[in-house]
Amino acid sequence: CANRARWDLSGERPAMGVPTALVELVAAAAAVSTVLALNSHMRERQRVTLLTRLARPAPSEAVAVVVQEAHRLGTVIPRIAILDTHLSCCFVSPDGSAIVLSRGFVAPLDLQALRLAIRHELAHLLRKDPERAAFWHIVTRTLLLPGFASFERWLHMRRERRADAMAAEDDEEAYLRLLSGYLNHRKMPHGGRSSLVPAVMALFVLLALALSHVLFEAQAAYLIRHHC
Repeated sequence: CANRARWDLSGERPAMGVPTALVELVAAAAAVSTVLALNSHMRERQRVTLLTRLARPAPSEAVAVVVQEAHRLGTVIPRIAILDTHLSCCFVSPDGSAIVLSRGFVAPLDLQALRLAIRHELAHLLRKDPERAAFWHIVTRTLLLPGFASFERWLHMRRERRADAMAAEDDEEAYLRLLSGYLNHRKMPHGGRSSLVPAVMALFVLLALALSHVLFEAQAAYLIRHHC
């Protein structure tokens, strides 16, 4: 056989390493992916920073609610940025320095609903969710494995559910009304658990391929000696 010279036909397999070119290719691809993910994250931070600079001053009642809830939760007091748009949005800035609300989100809320929405965002700050989100975004892009976008979405929904639980502690019924009215876009179509299936299956396939390669190498000398 053409490949007979690669193997010790006494039955022992010589030590073989992973091809250097393959390692270098994977390392280069991971490095490029990491740089792109970091660049994407920095551009997102810059866009949100620009939005907060263009935002109008928050009403005094909103500022008072933020101060009260921040003291209650024991977290820092972020800046409130009100975007002058009819679109409904409510989120923490990627650097954790501000809570961004839109006029379209705030206008229909009473004071209690506004308090619950702000408490939800403060819960993200308390748990350092902006930093967690940035970390996992970069990690999942660097892994270069298919299916891990769904894993990142699952982590996002997990953070949201924990913030929901903290926000709903005092008035669960009012918070559920707020969720049903304004936050339905956060619900996943197939639930949090099933979204992990692509990532788990991709990892399983890769492990199976690696194991089959190891087993083939372990038996290659025997196969060549008896069947080649």
